[in-house]
Order: sequence, then C-alpha cells, then structure tokens
Amino acid sequence: MEIIVNGKKTKVQKGTSLEMFLAGKGFAPGKFVIEYNDKLVEAIQWKNIILEPQDRLEIVTFVGGG
Repeated sequence: MEIIVNGKKTKVQKGTSLEMFLAGKGFAPGKFVIEYNDKLVEAIQWKNIILEPQDRLEIVTFVGGG
C-alpha cells in the first residue's frame, strides 16, 4: 500500500505501525517531530498507530548549528 511521506508516495506493508516504519528508516525518538494526518503525535503513540493507505506523514528533523 502507499502512504505519503513529506509529499512523496512511499510503499509500506499492510499492518505496519508508525513505530516500525520510522525504525526501518533509521529515525530515533527525540531527534524529530512527526505530523500524522495533520496532527502532531508523541513518540509514545507511535506503536499504536497502524498506517493505512493514503495516510500522510510529515517528518521534521532537528538540525543543530552555530
């Protein structure tokens, strides 16, 4: 099935949780913010969100600098 991640279509397996998807992409909690279908979600909620076709994710990472 397909979901939209940062504006791009991305294929995921049916039954994939948000937590599994992010872990598979190498994202670690605390380093970014997730917007799921236009709502911010906390890391504690990720395991309970099962991705569905056409779900929309916006992944915003924190970048340090000086």
